Amino acid sequence: MTRLDGNCLRDLLGGRDKLIHLPPFVETKNLVSDAEQGREIMSRFGASPDRFTLLSVAMMRPGDKFNSYTQLAEMLTYLKHQDWQLVVVGDGDSALEVKALFAKFGDRIVYTGLQQGTALQAIYSAADLYVWPACGEAFGMAFLEAGRLGTPAIAGQIRGVPDVVEDGVSGILVDEADMQEMARQVDHMMDNSDQLKRMSVSAQDFVFKERSLQHAAEILKTHLWGLVT
Repeated sequence: MTRLDGNCLRDLLGGRDKLIHLPPFVETKNLVSDAEQGREIMSRFGASPDRFTLLSVAMMRPGDKFNSYTQLAEMLTYLKHQDWQLVVVGDGDSALEVKALFAKFGDRIVYTGLQQGTALQAIYSAADLYVWPACGEAFGMAFLEAGRLGTPAIAGQIRGVPDVVEDGVSGILVDEADMQEMARQVDHMMDNSDQLKRMSVSAQDFVFKERSLQHAAEILKTHLWGLVT
């Protein structure tokens, strides 16, 4: 699924078999791209329509997820701009601990709880940037879910994340745990609306053309069909 997987498997196979890279993929049909609906949903939880909207979608649980939330809270302290809000979609056993991390930011943090289906798609389409440090992520499906609705990501360059966030195309990758650089990139995007719009388009193009279910099917048809017939 990722190039990191391929490197590990190649050593195990000893060159005896051919490896086919089948990148992570997501369905791109029947999407609800309704930014107005997304803003309306977020406003129910206290979001402002006038603030630059950062978005994170992740369960609140111990381990890597909590570590990512910890780094995300650190990143927010480095932002020079103040006209932002972070919408957090998710819930879990560590919800109280996560909310404690962000308490100092007051009403700039908006919690929607668990959202799914068309409501979540609408929230993706209404956000300006998807932000996530990605501690320990195998790759992160949420990056593809955001990109397919035109929301570019700023993420940690960790493990399989480069297979779902094309650096400079569907988002920006920063070195692992470098929250000062992540903040700098967020500030840069807030200052450059034209670049953000271009990246929004290119993020969607990347997912539709290279990380869609249809593209995955073509890879299977081209490279693997002969092995199962």
